Amino acid sequence: MVGSKGQGSESRRTNRSSLKEEVYEAVRRDIMDGTFPPGDLLKERELAEKYGVSKTPVREALSLLEQDELVKVIPRAGYMVTQLTLRDLQEVRRLRVTLEAMAARLAVKRITEKELEELEGLTSTSDPEEARLFNRQFHSVVARASGNTRLAKMIEQLLDDTDRWAALEIAGLTPALLLVGHHAELEALRTRDPDIAEEAMRKHVESVYQHLSELYP
Repeated sequence: MVGSKGQGSESRRTNRSSLKEEVYEAVRRDIMDGTFPPGDLLKERELAEKYGVSKTPVREALSLLEQDELVKVIPRAGYMVTQLTLRDLQEVRRLRVTLEAMAARLAVKRITEKELEELEGLTSTSDPEEARLFNRQFHSVVARASGNTRLAKMIEQLLDDTDRWAALEIAGLTPALLLVGHHAELEALRTRDPDIAEEAMRKHVESVYQHLSELYP
């Protein structure tokens, strides 16, 4: 009887945790694609209705998103989607240039032919949504090919910020601009020369953030 009761409690905890993760992923996706733009106020009740769940997993999911710095608490009001400031842009720019140049340098000796073929398919598209996906996949593949899991994880986190900017119409990140440099970086990786790969990645990342910087006074 005790065992049965324990199994039931464990099942409820598992289901609750699973539901929290599902809501977390759903809200995070809506923030990333601009459905919830910077400055939007999110309320537990409204989110619970939108995703068809109770307020408890919504509250837990919002707590996780606060840790990710995607939302912040507004007392007696709800949670606000964090703004994308010039300071944020500058910080992410410096980190991405440094870390991704390092990743490219490490990856050039480790990347496989299969991974290079995967990158080949991520160098061009005319569809904006596909371009954002291609851009993230391209940089993720290079990051993982570095062989440094912590480095790859940090780059993935920084790509979240880029995805948010890319989703804003005002950013003007067209497919051509988002993917500019992908082909050059691919060819640089094929040379197996660390210096060439590092410089190509540096130029690619800088070009996108130079464009974004011009949006701010």
